[in-house]
Amino acid sequence: MKKKIFGAAIIAAMAVAAGWNFNQSKNETQLSDLTMANVEALARNESGEKKSCFRSITKAPDDGSLALSARDCSDCKLYWATSASNSSECP
Repeated sequence: MKKKIFGAAIIAAMAVAAGWNFNQSKNETQLSDLTMANVEALARNESGEKKSCFRSITKAPDDGSLALSARDCSDCKLYWATSASNSSECP
């Protein structure tokens, strides 16, 4: 009888571990528009292709806080930004 209970406990533990592992594999990280634009900018070669930019940028303060580079569509220059939206291409 003890062997049956022990065997059932082992099977239950394996099922819980498999379910947890399956759930962990489904978790996906969502990247922001700003992060994706930075990835695209780094992946693209600089041979005259149009440059990605953002129409709306929240420029980062000059206090050394964490920020990403973003190109502003108004002047097509790179700035340190905390957020950016409305992706486009520089004119």
